[in-house]
Amino acid sequence: MFEVDGIDNMAKPAYAWRAKRYPGLTVKTTRLASLSREACRFVPIEFGATNLSPPDRIKQGQKALWAMIIEPTGSSWREYTDDTAIDRQNPGVNQVNKRRTRATADVAYPIVDNGKATLRTFRDLVLVHQKALNLRYGKDSGPIANLAAEKEDAAENPLQTAPEDAHDSGHMAINYGAEPLWYRFGLPPDAPFGKSGFGGAEHAWQAFSNQCCTNGGTVTTAQAIVGEPYVPVMTAHAGEEMRIRTLLPTGTGRASVVELHGHNWARDPYLAEKVDASGFPMGSRPSEWLTPSKCIGDNPMAKGMGGQESITPMAHFDMVFPHAGGKHRVPGDYLWRDHGGFGITNGVWAVIRVEDNKVNYPNDPLRHNCN
Repeated sequence: MFEVDGIDNMAKPAYAWRAKRYPGLTVKTTRLASLSREACRFVPIEFGATNLSPPDRIKQGQKALWAMIIEPTGSSWREYTDDTAIDRQNPGVNQVNKRRTRATADVAYPIVDNGKATLRTFRDLVLVHQKALNLRYGKDSGPIANLAAEKEDAAENPLQTAPEDAHDSGHMAINYGAEPLWYRFGLPPDAPFGKSGFGGAEHAWQAFSNQCCTNGGTVTTAQAIVGEPYVPVMTAHAGEEMRIRTLLPTGTGRASVVELHGHNWARDPYLAEKVDASGFPMGSRPSEWLTPSKCIGDNPMAKGMGGQESITPMAHFDMVFPHAGGKHRVPGDYLWRDHGGFGITNGVWAVIRVEDNKVNYPNDPLRHNCN
């Protein structure tokens, strides 16, 4: 990939694919392995999201995030137009200070449909999940206790406690942002799960509201009307094609099951290099359909999903939505969350904000071939 100046009169450079990565690459100029009667072919593949995992799995994974997205062949993208979030280090009065996230982009890519060349676009959102973090309190840099910590009494120093299971050790976040539910309600992270702790929050239904949180029951120190959460709040326009890249480069072994309210997606949205008019692999053997997963599109063999299990270290998933806001393109805030109690209480949640837009996006399905 290389930088392209001047796309859409942007102040910053954009990025695109080279027409030929290795000019003059032929069988005569390159020594190629021959797996059959024909030499190897070089095929550009839309791999989608992949993790860049740290060599030091203990320390480096707590301090930085890495991920790489391989976009469709011939694509270009913009990532400086509305790619902003609250500056968590210095939010300012009423959270007015913003920063770039480099986790969203507007991608355009060429296709050939029924012999006609056209350009498609989609909104690309990247959610890099984090586990086994070592979060600290800002006031005195003191350690934050684990959920379900084993301890002899309620006042025991967190340094002297341990998680009930090593797979639940540490804390969680997405894209450097975390707002655990225990924090929103003003409860200690190692509070009991029953009525004397988390289960005693009378207004638990306010958990994801910007009006959170009202005191009541075991909740006695919560602040009302907290405003925007400090988790990822990612935007898309109602009706546009949207992709969510879900990754976990490193962390503990406890898996998460993530879901996006109001949406479903294909389990394996990948198309073979050669497909028939309906999108099925052409022929009856690999030599006929060639590369089995060459691009992302409308796979007629894929099943629909309302949640994705096995979000574990090194896991990566491409969740592809024909239209943000669902079938009826409804604007609003959609909750992205870990379905499990440990994850959601520990901060594994985000907001996908589908905004109303004057653009009337076509009611097209996903691409049905890799042309």
